[in-house]
Amino acid sequence: MKKILLFVYSNPELYPPTINAANIFSEKGHNVILVGFLSEIPGSIKIHKEIRIINLGLLKLGIHGVFQYLRTIFRLILITKKNSPDWIISYDAYASIITAISAYLNRIKWVYYQHDYWENPIGLWQKIIFKLEKKAVQSSEFWCFPQHQRAKEFSKNSPKKKEV
Repeated sequence: MKKILLFVYSNPELYPPTINAANIFSEKGHNVILVGFLSEIPGSIKIHKEIRIINLGLLKLGIHGVFQYLRTIFRLILITKKNSPDWIISYDAYASIITAISAYLNRIKWVYYQHDYWENPIGLWQKIIFKLEKKAVQSSEFWCFPQHQRAKEFSKNSPKKKEV
């Protein structure tokens, strides 16, 4: 039985593939920890009761959001150190940098799952995050995209080439 930490820099309940992955890992007997910024949403997906949920609060915007992002790096490092997962799976560009740092410092294997790769980020903050994402994911064991075309595009724009 492996301990798997799933991290989303958002509300995981907004992403059915994340919850489905957590539920499937749990059904297979793995110890699953789901970390994200949970808030009540209508019609949320059922999360198995065996899954441990760590709620990081509500997402903030603007300069408060930048400070929250930096604080989340330290929080995930501590959460990872305390829980000692075998694997970390992160789900978006915003989670990539945080997870890369935490996985590296805690010597844990990391899988990067990216559902929606955007070729043209909007605004300075997104451009910084997306540029750092391409560097951060080089330290992942592998990355995964559900769409072949987006995986090829991401790989083409990344400094270290990986097989698609």
